[in-house]
Amino acid sequence: VFIALLRTCQPENKLLVKQALDILMPALPRRLPPGDTRMPIWIRYTKKILVEEGHSIPNMIHIFQLIVRHAELFYSCRAHFVPQMVNSLSRLGLPYNTTAENRRLAIELAGLVVAWERQRQSEMKVVQESESQNQIVDMLSPTVIGGDPKRSSDVPMFADDLSKRVKVEPGLQPLPVMSPGGASIPNIETPGSSGQPDEEYKPNAAMEEMIITFLIRVSLVIEPKEKESSSMYKQALDLLTQALEVWPNANVKFNYLEKLLGNLTPSQSKDPATALAQGLDVMNKVLEKQPRLFIRNNINHISQILEPCFNNKMLDAGKSLCSLLKMVFSAFPLEAATTPQDIKMLYQRVQDLIQKHLAAVTTPQITLEASNANSIISFALFVLNALAEVQKNFIDPFIVLLLRVLQRLARDMGSSAGNHARQGQRPEMDSAVSSRPTVDSTVICNMKTVLKLISERVMGSSEYRRNMGQILQTLLSERGTDSSVLLCILDMIKAWIEDDYRLVSSAGSVSSLNPKDIVTYLQKLSVVDRKSFSSSAQEEWDAKYLQLLYSLCGDSTKYPLASRQEYFHKVERQYMLGFRAKDPEMRKRFFRLYHDYVGKTLFARLQFIIQTQDWEAVSDVFWLKQGLDLILAILVENEPISLASNSARLTPLTIVGPVPDRIIMPQQVPDAHESLDGTSLSFDSLTTRHSQFLN
Repeated sequence: VFIALLRTCQPENKLLVKQALDILMPALPRRLPPGDTRMPIWIRYTKKILVEEGHSIPNMIHIFQLIVRHAELFYSCRAHFVPQMVNSLSRLGLPYNTTAENRRLAIELAGLVVAWERQRQSEMKVVQESESQNQIVDMLSPTVIGGDPKRSSDVPMFADDLSKRVKVEPGLQPLPVMSPGGASIPNIETPGSSGQPDEEYKPNAAMEEMIITFLIRVSLVIEPKEKESSSMYKQALDLLTQALEVWPNANVKFNYLEKLLGNLTPSQSKDPATALAQGLDVMNKVLEKQPRLFIRNNINHISQILEPCFNNKMLDAGKSLCSLLKMVFSAFPLEAATTPQDIKMLYQRVQDLIQKHLAAVTTPQITLEASNANSIISFALFVLNALAEVQKNFIDPFIVLLLRVLQRLARDMGSSAGNHARQGQRPEMDSAVSSRPTVDSTVICNMKTVLKLISERVMGSSEYRRNMGQILQTLLSERGTDSSVLLCILDMIKAWIEDDYRLVSSAGSVSSLNPKDIVTYLQKLSVVDRKSFSSSAQEEWDAKYLQLLYSLCGDSTKYPLASRQEYFHKVERQYMLGFRAKDPEMRKRFFRLYHDYVGKTLFARLQFIIQTQDWEAVSDVFWLKQGLDLILAILVENEPISLASNSARLTPLTIVGPVPDRIIMPQQVPDAHESLDGTSLSFDSLTTRHSQFLN
């Protein structure tokens, strides 16, 4: 039945045969045990049919699918199938017109060989650990310590036992096995038989290279557009990573990559940008496992792939290119003395391409469409940002160009805001909830990337710092600046001030922000229009800016008293942002600053509230509450309330102490009969005039 099922591969019976084999296979090791032979008879029949009918693609696929589904049953005898499996990979998976089923089977066969080898390595590791432990126990046994003469004869036997585990490409020994009917099955040998146990079978170096080469090539052949092809593409890349882990010293050839790079013209077969991205993905997978070896052997291919990536400007290809270049930069730093000359030439090639593309969008003589210019800027910044993560000084030669790019992006953002303003708002639209002018998301993303890139490096030169300050003041003053860009600027200024960036420039000078620059930036940040901010952006802005301002005004451990007073008078007292903060805790902290600054007498508080402080900045809120809080803050709660010593006093109504014998009544002062204006003054006239006064 088993033989009949193996030879039955007609499409109409495919599902039924598959179900029958899946039922029968688990019973074969028990029903047909190997007996005195090394190989079970059902393995011999499977091998015989595979050799006899391997020229037929359907028969070969039928048997290979069975092996993939029941891999654990064929593991011990994998030596009889792996060579033919490896030789069939290209035939099944590489032709462009092959079916998806055949290609997936080829990928699964390659994965099966890798999985078998990983299992073998794990088993050998366990065996070696147990043998080493046994050897240590034998060495510490009393007989060895006492000088057992038999130990000398045991050592050669132990060495002979280890010599049997040398992994070479084995074959099948001719074994006379009888079939159930009594007929002898012809011996099917594998060339290179060496008598090695099948459990220790290890593919040779040629097979390792063929499997890795197939996985690379099939990854480049697949076009991951549909769900199934994308799944196969991801599976092939994952298996490539596993294969390089199992065989870390395998030889990886990229000769066919030259054909891919040399034929990057649009065709009906494959999109060039997709092919480029796939080639980079494959190179990254190999680079992750063999960084130095692969770079030295394929530096020309890496250099060859740079310009097509910049010309296509595809973000998918850009991500893969950045990963590749980051691994190259990490493996071979530019400053290292051991970096080869061809690697240094690759560095120069990358710099030249970035310089070329950034200059194309900043030169006035070159006119580019906005969308094309933004895509060029995006790709160049993407590469620069990735490489700056590995080597921060890599962007130093591009500071001038990046400042020009930032100026162009600021103009683009301003022009978008101008177009929005010219279009006008509907009369019925509430100005308080009007949206900020819409700006292209690419411009916003590019601007934030440039700001993050040059935020640290511009502090090394006074000229760079001055140009940067002019651009920032323009962005902070423009109403069309996006809220995310403003938050990025706030983060950058906050980092400059808090971390006190003192970067040594190439000339050796040390630069940092002086108090005047800090006050200027804080004042610009204070007047930023935040009405159109979203609630989350508003909360983030208030938290970051007020924390920065409070630190500058109240942190005595970092800033001297003169600087703290200058920040308090010129920023907080002028705009009173902390005094009216929405966060109660932050408002309380700023109130303590005012409380410490203003005198503790009632006169000083009233003078500050009525005369000294300008409350125009908080005219849109009920600012009298803040003034009342300043007065109540000096209230003495633990002492009784008493009149001043020079105030009027009345005779007590009751006598305190012993009653004297004679009570002397105080002399009554006669009331004045005339008022100041000469008219008669009486009680009625006094109350009447007082009522008029109250009215």
